Amino acid sequence: MGAERGNLQSPSVQNLLLAAHARGLGGVWVGSFDEEPVRALLDIPDDLRPVALVPVGYPAEHPLPRSRVPHEQMVKVLR
Repeated sequence: MGAERGNLQSPSVQNLLLAAHARGLGGVWVGSFDEEPVRALLDIPDDLRPVALVPVGYPAEHPLPRSRVPHEQMVKVLR
């Protein structure tokens, strides 16, 4: 896993975060961490490399959704 196989973890982490959100949970993608303590804590074999941590839990706040730019202002169809 990791850089030698490209950025294959991105869709997986995104799907995990979307699934958590759909269940009322919050999460964050942590991509910068010291690998060795994580490897030891999770007993990760030497032939695998931890590339992302995703803490998930119930959010302390529930902010209002952000306003969005209307679709018509974002997309121009060329024919």
